[in-house]
Amino acid sequence: DPDLLDLLQDTGTLHLFVIDGLKVTLLAGISWIAARLFCLPRRWIAGAVVPLLLLYCAGTGLSAAGLRATLMALFVLIGISLERPVLQLNAMSGAGLILLLCNPEELFQLGFQLSFAIVAFIVIGARPLTSCLAHPFTPDPWIPRQLISPLRRLSQRLIHRSAELLAVCTICW
Repeated sequence: DPDLLDLLQDTGTLHLFVIDGLKVTLLAGISWIAARLFCLPRRWIAGAVVPLLLLYCAGTGLSAAGLRATLMALFVLIGISLERPVLQLNAMSGAGLILLLCNPEELFQLGFQLSFAIVAFIVIGARPLTSCLAHPFTPDPWIPRQLISPLRRLSQRLIHRSAELLAVCTICW
């Protein structure tokens, strides 16, 4: 409704209803962490987070990016709850397959194509680019880990996380 749209825009809350992968991921991560505080088993946590993600996706309009992010999060959550390794490329491919089975015309929508293209580039390219960026700062692999000072190990973790962030930002840009 145009009146509701104007009201949401005037109050500054319209951005809460625009769904994308970042918001779904943040909702899933925060929900997972909050549920872990209660020391629940992984399956129970996934059982609580999955309906929350589905409600959020349905409440925000079921866009292609939102459905992709929600389905990928569901695949990852189910894999984690079953204590199985989850490959991000498989989760993305499964989400794309389900979306195309439901509506084959999505393949020709620009939002669908861009959503999957950027996620594919992130999934495929982030790890190699991270290792290239962090490589000049890594210690010699022949030095035993016990001989490296704790401060140096902490700086290595910070450098690696910074390299991951820079890699993903570079790929998205």
